[in-house]
Amino acid sequence: MGEEANAPRRDIPKAILGVVIFGGLYFTFVTAIEVMGFGANAQGMESFVGSGSLLGDLGTAYIGSWVGVLITLGVTISALGCLLACVVGAARMLFALGRDADIATFSRVSPKSKVPTTAVYWVAGAVVVFTVVVSVPCRLIRAPRSSAQRALGSRRQPPGSPQRSP
Repeated sequence: MGEEANAPRRDIPKAILGVVIFGGLYFTFVTAIEVMGFGANAQGMESFVGSGSLLGDLGTAYIGSWVGVLITLGVTISALGCLLACVVGAARMLFALGRDADIATFSRVSPKSKVPTTAVYWVAGAVVVFTVVVSVPCRLIRAPRSSAQRALGSRRQPPGSPQRSP
């Protein structure tokens, strides 16, 4: 990926350091909010660990079920965006490896869009195979209910959260 940067020896370490610092601060802040929301007692920690959507469950408990559904939807859209970014990055790496190793299958580029479509298809196929082989059996074993499922199915609040009047 460094071949696409203007000054890779300067820009890549700076970007990595920025992501690590910002990500660490953000993670610490959000985790502190979640722990305060669920409660730092044993019951709150049990709810924290068993939650399928931490911020969604807190939104449901403190504001309303619609907020939990909205947060869970936002997290899902964000995860799909992250998946697309990973597929694009992996396809670019596969393309570069194919080009450098003279593997024609991975180094093909669409003449119309100039996108390494074959590499994208291979990476997307690997994502699908991984999802079926690993994720589906795991979901069949034990699938925790998300806040959206709970909001649509019941009015139960996470234990340890403040009780709202109906």
